[in-house]
Amino acid sequence: MRAPVYHPPMSYPPPYDPNQAQPPQPPQYGQYGAPVSPIQQPAKKSNAGMIIGIIVGVVLLLCAACGVGGWILYGKAKDKAQEIVDTFPTMDVETGKPGGSHSVHLAVEGSGKTSITWNAGSGGPQTETVTLPWSKDITVDQDTFAVSVMAFDTLDDSTKFESCSISIDGTERKRNDGNDISVVCTAIFMS
Repeated sequence: MRAPVYHPPMSYPPPYDPNQAQPPQPPQYGQYGAPVSPIQQPAKKSNAGMIIGIIVGVVLLLCAACGVGGWILYGKAKDKAQEIVDTFPTMDVETGKPGGSHSVHLAVEGSGKTSITWNAGSGGPQTETVTLPWSKDITVDQDTFAVSVMAFDTLDDSTKFESCSISIDGTERKRNDGNDISVVCTAIFMS
């Protein structure tokens, strides 16, 4: 048998001296927060991207609407402008025999009272208040001259303009149809 092994009595460290330097303490960690629930709500997403997208879409839609509206209005204005230009009298140059005087006959057909302004040659414009139909015979002593007659509805709302005409030396050089508010004829003569 074996002999029992002797163990010396257990010794304790020397008593603690409060004046003795303390060993450094391990760093402290933050405290634990409230316990986390195992089922978490997903993080709330921002709506900023969707709002910006809607605003950009509305702005683009308004730009497209303005562009289409402008294009339509431009087309209508262009057509209306062409209608107005088509009603303007044309300025054809008429020719005849040179020398001497030329007889000019101006006429405005229609009904009602109106104001007529006419001009022939180098003289200034003349204005007359007349009842339609109206005509005037003039003699022009020039080889090159312009002739015009204009009638406008300024005095009587019941005035109707059918046509105007300019004849030089017995040949009709210009004729235009009237409308509800005016009639205009213009001719240039060169011999």
